[in-house]
Amino acid sequence: IHSNIYYLEDKLDEQFDIVYTSKGVLPWLKDIDEWGRIVARYLKKEGIFYIMESHPTLTMWDDDASHGLKITYPYFKQDSPLFFSSDSSDHTDYEDKSYRPENSTYEWIWSFSDIVNSLINAGLEILFINEYDRLFFRPWQEMKRDENGWWYLPGYEGKVPMTFTLKARKR
Repeated sequence: IHSNIYYLEDKLDEQFDIVYTSKGVLPWLKDIDEWGRIVARYLKKEGIFYIMESHPTLTMWDDDASHGLKITYPYFKQDSPLFFSSDSSDHTDYEDKSYRPENSTYEWIWSFSDIVNSLINAGLEILFINEYDRLFFRPWQEMKRDENGWWYLPGYEGKVPMTFTLKARKR
């Protein structure tokens, strides 16, 4: 099914044992509370929700980590999304800094509490949350890849959360 998540009910009327939100999706969602309700709506009773995503703190940091991490963007939700103009030389792909997107983008900021509370408020029971100091992609050229294929930023091991996983159940 190809659909904007906010119009999914027009195309899908089933419930599932498992709902998964893939990596990199949250900044594109304009309403995190509605996302939580949609997740809950598509879960059967006792169904499991799982997400693996870049940690919300990751969006705070400047795109250039060559001189260490520097806070450039807000951590907490703003009234409007961040705008990245296609005309800007700073507008690059999050993983391939040589790629210049042809279109401008808007990205929403969601704090960790925004994400977790949207699921709790939708009636889900949080089973676990884990945070990691490694990533599944390489936003900074300074990052190194470990033996398991994860990216880490030398000097920040064990200091900065970069990925999280969360499992929840519908009661």
